[in-house]
Amino acid sequence: MDKSLQIIENVQKEAVVNAFIFLLVISILLYANYGVLTGPGIIAALTGIYFSLSLRYLFVALIGICAASASFIGQALVAYCPYCTAAAMCFLIAGTISLIKIVNKHTFVSLALCGVTVISVGMFTISFTAYADVREPVILNGQTAIVADNCDISKPKLYLSTTCPSCKGVMADFVNIDPLGEKWLPVVVPHSNLAQGEKMLQELGYQGEVVSASYPPGNRLPTLDIAGEMFVGSKIRFEKIIKGEIE
Repeated sequence: MDKSLQIIENVQKEAVVNAFIFLLVISILLYANYGVLTGPGIIAALTGIYFSLSLRYLFVALIGICAASASFIGQALVAYCPYCTAAAMCFLIAGTISLIKIVNKHTFVSLALCGVTVISVGMFTISFTAYADVREPVILNGQTAIVADNCDISKPKLYLSTTCPSCKGVMADFVNIDPLGEKWLPVVVPHSNLAQGEKMLQELGYQGEVVSASYPPGNRLPTLDIAGEMFVGSKIRFEKIIKGEIE
């Protein structure tokens, strides 16, 4: 009887730990800037809390690992987000705790989830090192950026992504005004999109240098950085570079 009570107590502790981790995910997502996946992430965390307290570890493992993997893959394809990474790691930890509980009973599902995790983490890691062999790493806004040799990174920097609809119009405007990039520097995020970003800019007529970074300052796109002053979205104007004024 004592042994049975001890087992139940341990299960309950694991459920509480998972619930706490999912609460941490919600806190991280609420603290970060609201994005497209913030709502789904919070819903997934709330669902994870429910299944954790219901001791349904299979569903907790599925939610935790699938949510984490989706975040890793999304960041690899679009842009790195530190808050998203923190939330994804929490999802992964909760999922792994539950995976250990079900591995003997659900071996195939456990192996599949492990495979998904390896693939997503691999994509996430590779996306930031794809061009490290041909570019020189420097510290830019507190992060490691990949730039070409002899590139002037003191110019105003326009952070953009090839998958960001709002970035395309801003890119076109800047290229039309300064196609040589004499007064501005495009920064493509993440590193894995550098080649695609260079091609997109060249198709618009850009003839200057292009660099890449893991993520934009403030985690919003597009972002214009003028000597540490950040302008986002509709506030981005090439005139700010010329006048050096803040609206």
